[in-house]
Amino acid sequence: YSAYIKLFVGKLDLKRDVDKILFLDADTIVISSLEELFDINLDGYACAMALEGVPGSYYKYSGIEGKQLFNAGVILFNIEYWGKNNMEKRLWDYLNQKTQYFLLPEEDLLARVCENEISRLEPKYNMQTSFFIYSNRLFYNQMGWNKLENNFYSLNELIAQKGESCILHCIDCGTGRPWQEGNIHPYNKYYDFYRNKTKWREEKKRGMYLSLWHKILFIFRKVLPDKISIQFYLLTSLYTFNISVKKFYNAKKKVVMKGLGR
Repeated sequence: YSAYIKLFVGKLDLKRDVDKILFLDADTIVISSLEELFDINLDGYACAMALEGVPGSYYKYSGIEGKQLFNAGVILFNIEYWGKNNMEKRLWDYLNQKTQYFLLPEEDLLARVCENEISRLEPKYNMQTSFFIYSNRLFYNQMGWNKLENNFYSLNELIAQKGESCILHCIDCGTGRPWQEGNIHPYNKYYDFYRNKTKWREEKKRGMYLSLWHKILFIFRKVLPDKISIQFYLLTSLYTFNISVKKFYNAKKKVVMKGLGR
């Protein structure tokens, strides 16, 4: 339930002149000015978020086809709209329905309750690892992003904004995370740059605790040329991802049907 805490931003004791609040996940790195982000006009919107970089198949299995799915790692809240439109109550009421099950807790919830009240941020404000790594035609299509049409960023948009990133989101794409020993994460240099300015710069990074299968995938990612290793990782991870997501939502449908006496 901790994933939902960020959605109760209205409970904060704020000064009257605060009209926006920026929430950042702990695995993000800010590498340029946030001034333009805070200048975004949010009139008529509850918040602003970038899209979620999961495979396109997730939309089908989770039942949100035709909707936009936003990543909750970076959220710019419009405090006035959030309060006046009872966002917390609406989200909580929907969440409390016993027939609701989500694999991406707050993101699935927001997509169902207030998709049209969320302003879509450019990917540079939440440059997820998947955006950075899979921004070529082959990988973009294999992720199924091309099938999402207007509900996702274009390939050209992802490519153009890689070099303009403002906030990096350090998700593991078979790379480890920047704070893990031996990682091959593309954002590691940014993490190390800022880490070296802190009192923790001399401390050893955390170890990576991987299952046997993930150890094999990581070794392939580390020793093979990028294009080959990324292709191998993507195909195998997509296969397991689709099985896991389909199994999750099918299982929950059975629970729901049983709960309804069917």
